[in-house]
Amino acid sequence: MNVAFAQSIHRQSFGTGDNAFTMEFVEIGNPGNPPDSPSPHGSVNYTYMIGKYEVSREMVNKANADGGLGITMKDMTASGGNGSNKPAVGICWNEAARFVNWLNSKEGFPAAYKFEKKPGEESYSVEDSILLWNQNDPGYDASNQYRNKLAKYFIPTAEEWYKAAFYNPGKAEYSVYPVKSDGKSLLVVEEARKYGKKDVHHSGLEPRPISSGKESDGAVYGQPDEKGPADVDNAGGLSHYGTMAQGGNVCEWLETAQDGTNDDPKEYRQPRGGSWGTQLREAGCLGSKVMYANFGPSGWNSWPGGMRVVAKSPNTPVIQGAKKSASVIRRRVITVPDRANQQVQPDMNKLGLSTAELDGHSYKLVPQKMNWLRAKKIAEESGGYLVTISSEKEQKFIEYWLNDVLGADQEVNVWIGLNDIDEEGKWKWVNGEKVEYTNWREGEPNNCGNGESCVSIWSDRGNNQRLTWNDSPMDCERYYIVEKDK
Repeated sequence: MNVAFAQSIHRQSFGTGDNAFTMEFVEIGNPGNPPDSPSPHGSVNYTYMIGKYEVSREMVNKANADGGLGITMKDMTASGGNGSNKPAVGICWNEAARFVNWLNSKEGFPAAYKFEKKPGEESYSVEDSILLWNQNDPGYDASNQYRNKLAKYFIPTAEEWYKAAFYNPGKAEYSVYPVKSDGKSLLVVEEARKYGKKDVHHSGLEPRPISSGKESDGAVYGQPDEKGPADVDNAGGLSHYGTMAQGGNVCEWLETAQDGTNDDPKEYRQPRGGSWGTQLREAGCLGSKVMYANFGPSGWNSWPGGMRVVAKSPNTPVIQGAKKSASVIRRRVITVPDRANQQVQPDMNKLGLSTAELDGHSYKLVPQKMNWLRAKKIAEESGGYLVTISSEKEQKFIEYWLNDVLGADQEVNVWIGLNDIDEEGKWKWVNGEKVEYTNWREGEPNNCGNGESCVSIWSDRGNNQRLTWNDSPMDCERYYIVEKDK
């Protein structure tokens, strides 16, 4: 059965000023699709997004400039040049993880991958191996210890990459190649036969080899080394979901370890997709039936490898291996038992459970611990501000939402935008709003030790207390809420 399928495109901007760029994502829906056969790959039970194009040199250069990442790329002067829109070639897996962490940091999300050292710290190296997340880390997922499930951006798992490349949602079946090939690549078949290759990988369904362009059945491979890869947005036909160059141009890192279990940081990783230099007789390397050799997570800066990025979908709160249901959580009404018996309706679909909306304002819980001044700076850089709570309705909305996100039995301590930094006892909201409502815990504010000038929503749950306000030292590190006016 052939079912009509509409692509969903999302664009996300990162960085500021001279270091700003936009990344385009396509949504990969149809959660719960079956795996390929006889290959067991491609079944993903959640909706997610993946980069339409490979990550470009310009994106990496701007991330380096903004975040001091130190990612190195292969000098392509003799292989087509170092143009800004060429794919980032020669990055190792650990560098790809650093780039993804930077993307998360620019939107206020926690890091996807755990490193001992951050850029700018003494003895930092961009090629250092990751550490495993553990059960004491927020966002820990026992089924994938590489990936923090509270982050938004990631290196694709083998399943995420495979589905985006080969699954045809209109026909509910898999293609052999990640382009809409029409079976006319006889040049490839003849080349294969010269080398005695007559198997399924050379059946006439191979993509047509091109050096650049957007032909629907074309892929960038079979090219001399000096030709190099094409620009990321001019590198062949599209997959059924709308991705470009998952076959050819540059091979791409996968998050998944060689043995399929992400429980050893130094385990070899699996790249896929072939490159511009993949020979015609080896066209199968572009397809679903052949895996590339495995490579270690550091080094390999001379190989023809790059990356693309996956992200949580705006329409689902779950990515890889979360404990909650992977189905889309529908928008629901939360009844707030205040005097007016009003109802508030947080939109839990925007960026997952950590985002909600009320009365034209959006709220995002950032599950990354920061001191108050740092949290304030990041919130403002993202176009928002630390949350201001101006009414009982808004307080109870936030209280019920945090209980949903963090658990009604868990300790909560989250920065808000109230402070008396300028003058002791004169409380101000960060956005200049007049303070007309407060919800202090009994005995607060008390300026304990003469050093408490910033406010958090807090409950230790020890006495089954609801979420109230407490003044705290500004250098304490807590989660925080970013509010934006719609």
